[in-house]
Amino acid sequence: MTDAEITRAVAACRAALGRDPAEAERLALAHLDGLGENPELRAVAATARLARGDARGALADFRLAAKWGGGGADFYYAMGVACREAGRAAEATSCWRRALTLMPGHADAAVNATLAALQAAAWEEARRVAADALAAGVADPRLPLWLGHALAKLHREAEAAVAYREAVGRAPGDPEAWFALALALRDTCAFAAARAALARVLELAPEHADAAYEAAQLDLMAGRWREGFSRFDARLRRRLPLLPAEMPGEPWDGAPRPGATLLLQAEQGFGDTLQFLRFGFAAAQRVGRVVLRAHPPLLPLFADAALPWRTVPLDAPVAADFHVPLLSLPRVLGLDAIADTPAAYLPAEAQAAPNRVGVVWAGSAAHYNDTKRSCPLAEFAALRQVAGIEFVHFQFGADAAAVRRLWPDLADGTQGAADFRETARRLAACALVVCVDTAAAHLAGALGRPAWVLVPAAPDWRWGAAGEATPWYPRARVWRQAQPGGWAELLERVAAGLAAWRDNAAMES
Repeated sequence: MTDAEITRAVAACRAALGRDPAEAERLALAHLDGLGENPELRAVAATARLARGDARGALADFRLAAKWGGGGADFYYAMGVACREAGRAAEATSCWRRALTLMPGHADAAVNATLAALQAAAWEEARRVAADALAAGVADPRLPLWLGHALAKLHREAEAAVAYREAVGRAPGDPEAWFALALALRDTCAFAAARAALARVLELAPEHADAAYEAAQLDLMAGRWREGFSRFDARLRRRLPLLPAEMPGEPWDGAPRPGATLLLQAEQGFGDTLQFLRFGFAAAQRVGRVVLRAHPPLLPLFADAALPWRTVPLDAPVAADFHVPLLSLPRVLGLDAIADTPAAYLPAEAQAAPNRVGVVWAGSAAHYNDTKRSCPLAEFAALRQVAGIEFVHFQFGADAAAVRRLWPDLADGTQGAADFRETARRLAACALVVCVDTAAAHLAGALGRPAWVLVPAAPDWRWGAAGEATPWYPRARVWRQAQPGGWAELLERVAAGLAAWRDNAAMES
């Protein structure tokens, strides 16, 4: 066969591709039979099969073409698509990498390789591919957005914000790019700029529930209670696994309903339920009866006879005249200040032992922000240097071997504690609780026990943006990271604070 014959055959097959992939495949295979194996003809056959939806057949042909000489960037991009469609994600990524090696500015290969890396949680790979493609001049507006996603996952929030700014510059009408920018700005403590970005999201997409919810949290962080709680119901348009699709009775508007039964429905985690239960007392004053439907481990704690409600598990049927999700109570009650609620509202069943300090260093791994709010035990164990303190941990599910290795004399306060009532009894026996932002902070606060709450540089809304005090718990002190991820420096300050606390307690005794 001559080069001219091959050139004419390839041209004819490629011309047929746009009209009829089946015809292009037939022609390519016929020419291969007549002229012998050729990578260009085999690539046409592969592309035709891919267009017909035969990913496995296409991949077989692409592999043959690669064996006989392969092709350029377009060839390896198409082969990567065939791999992906055939369920071979790793091979697809390898093909797109090869395409980008041959042509760093190949937009389709860059987009697909970045997306594949994000889907595989290969954050550094996604960052590198996206950054290289942008440097090579690829103009696809998704790349700076995805670069930002990768950087955010790598906890490089300031760089993520820069990438997201480029994304909104390229796609100023994309609400998701603005929303991603808002979250990055929030995570770098640029709260005013984050609020402005969320306002832009809501201009572009007024029904954007996540943006409205984040805006509400920024209002609450700043102490704008009425504004924040008026928008806080945006969370109800998001997925709340504990909130039933239907609840008994009518939605309660906060108006007095003497003789009526009101269902208070827990809807989020243990900490949220403990924190917002304080509003249940005011609700109970406006209705005849209150039924609290909550997490089973919390029920023994909430079932004290002195408390103004009856408790039932989350899945229990309830007959009620009205209902309200627990976190909506501040709005329906019309409260302007957290100071209008009880400072301590759960019974403490034990006396505090001097110099006993309860510690919790991590929250639930399932929490969306757990990698930032939880502290590694190896760093938290810096507190053990403070002599003269009886430390007890309330870290449920702790790695016992790690505790023995890193803090061998740390007592375990979780053994045999089957529910929150027993945990509360043991926690109340501590003169101080030192914990990260998790349910232990709210339990200590609800019991009226002093608590030191260690929070990331960009804290959850309930701890405010600055300062040591929180209106939620008068006996709590907030300790803040100086820099994102700066647990070691924070624990040094906390250790010094504990030593001073110990010495003051000794002087007062």
